[in-house]
Amino acid sequence: MARVYDFWLGGTDNFAADRTVAEQVAAVYPDIRLAVRAQRAFLARAVEFLVTQAGIRHFLDIGTGLPSANNTHQVAQAAAPASRVVYVDNDRCKSGCAHTSWTNQVGLVVDGITRVRA
Repeated sequence: MARVYDFWLGGTDNFAADRTVAEQVAAVYPDIRLAVRAQRAFLARAVEFLVTQAGIRHFLDIGTGLPSANNTHQVAQAAAPASRVVYVDNDRCKSGCAHTSWTNQVGLVVDGITRVRA
């Protein structure tokens, strides 16, 4: 679904099969593109508020997914370049893509977390 989500956001990291699924979902739920873009806009507003109004510079993004538009580190660093983000996903493919795409832009990308023991 991450590549389908990317398609709905207008990204290019998706395949024909992803676009087919995206169109099938849109046929049943026509507002899906609007909903997905509203969710991404909320993420951007929330992160920008936390950086500019609350002074937060460190973020933990759980369930990172595939890189797409306006990622947490991009929004945070646009407001405060010293901001750092730790991205965590239990899917090594997703976090691996993030690590490859975001080298030197984020604090850390953690992959393959399936269980945390105390």
